[in-house]
Amino acid sequence: LEFLDVPVLNKFEVANVCGNKMFMTLLLKKHNIPTPKTYFSFSSESAAENLEKVGFPLVIKPVIGSWGRGVMPLKDKDTMEAVFEIRDITDSPHDRIYYLQELINRPPRDIRIITIGDQAIAAMYRKSSGGFKTNIALGADPEICEITKEMEDMAIKASKAMGGGILGIDMMEDDEKGLVIHEVNNTVEFKGLARVAQRNIPQEMVKFALDYVRK
Repeated sequence: LEFLDVPVLNKFEVANVCGNKMFMTLLLKKHNIPTPKTYFSFSSESAAENLEKVGFPLVIKPVIGSWGRGVMPLKDKDTMEAVFEIRDITDSPHDRIYYLQELINRPPRDIRIITIGDQAIAAMYRKSSGGFKTNIALGADPEICEITKEMEDMAIKASKAMGGGILGIDMMEDDEKGLVIHEVNNTVEFKGLARVAQRNIPQEMVKFALDYVRK
């Protein structure tokens, strides 16, 4: 549709870079946006070498995926070898990309901010229900988060780096580094945030979309 000059939200390029964690991370780094240290490898052998150089623990993530599926901490060599063995026998070419990220020392929560255009309209803490992951789809509890100036500036900068539109910016609170952005979501879900937010998120999205089409 976009190639036929039909207005599309979000744009193809935005969906393309946000839908691939490797592209997304490279853009965050290019724009000097704080993000966890990340290592890319294209074979299990080179990924194992990275882990030996950097040391455990690291987090392995699929470059394409959602809801925390396939995301797990690699805390020792035995876990690494078991995970790599499974990935080596799958048919998915994406499993040949080893996306390894430092394990952030954070509270048992992260922050989801929804940006619409150049505004950060609402935020929540996603509090873990006891496990490593903080996805609402996996049982995390939403709690309202007041958007600070630092959060707002980082979220808008990340949105602009990706190409703008309607995005979900995920942040973590590192004990030493402060806020870091670990993910930018193109197909942003807001069911959990809508339960605690003061603003009407669907209404804001529709208004933005209508204004976008009318330009």
